[in-house]
Amino acid sequence: MSQRSSLLSLQHYFTQGALYVSSEQTNDLARIFNDSYERVMHGPGKSSGEFFVAFYDLLTATSDEAASKFRNTDMAEQVRTLQSSVTVLLNFFVSSRQDEYLGKLAERHSKRGVDIPPELYSVWLDCLIETVRQFDPKFKDDVAAAWRVVFSKGIEVMTSRYAGD
Repeated sequence: MSQRSSLLSLQHYFTQGALYVSSEQTNDLARIFNDSYERVMHGPGKSSGEFFVAFYDLLTATSDEAASKFRNTDMAEQVRTLQSSVTVLLNFFVSSRQDEYLGKLAERHSKRGVDIPPELYSVWLDCLIETVRQFDPKFKDDVAAAWRVVFSKGIEVMTSRYAGD
């Protein structure tokens, strides 16, 4: 399933009220997120690759630690990986079910893998939100909040696995 198809499926969940959530506010945030995601990925003259390249450029310019983590990385492959990971994180937000890919992603980013410390995720998320601000012509506080809510749930899984058992 393509990323766009996956997002359209998520949009169906959002509009049908089938999210496994307990509040209307969370449903609203999910809808706001999905609408913003469509704008940043498929806006006029934009491609999803541009958004992710801009995000990584900002992340590595903002954090020397992040820059060092990506020093010898094939960034084209990293962009493709992040695109897939976004879909997984969105599905996790919608279903609250952790799939095998998310577990492997958390393990890869743990101390036993590429060693992404928990504190770096706040920098990552701040840079993501700033990139959304640059790409989404309808960016407002509610858009930022929606992106934070959607990604925070997956970030919790990632940071909880950092040190291991």
